[in-house]
Amino acid sequence: DCDDGSDEPGTSACSDVSPASTFFCPNVGHVAIDIHSSKVNDGVCDCCDGSDEWMGDHCKHSSCRQFALDLLKHDQAALE
Repeated sequence: DCDDGSDEPGTSACSDVSPASTFFCPNVGHVAIDIHSSKVNDGVCDCCDGSDEWMGDHCKHSSCRQFALDLLKHDQAALE
């Protein structure tokens, strides 16, 4: 067990280690991000794949694909 919690990526197991602890959102189908661990299981879907809200059922549907498509459309429009 690492003192800095680096051995627990993708979990909030070490969220008490540091106020700057982060949770890794894989966001399958889009861009992976880190969020503050205090946002895990807070009732808000901060990760588009819902990985930060595994205790509830309100993030069942991934919005990552739609986010990726929207970003692609935005980028294409910017190039025109």
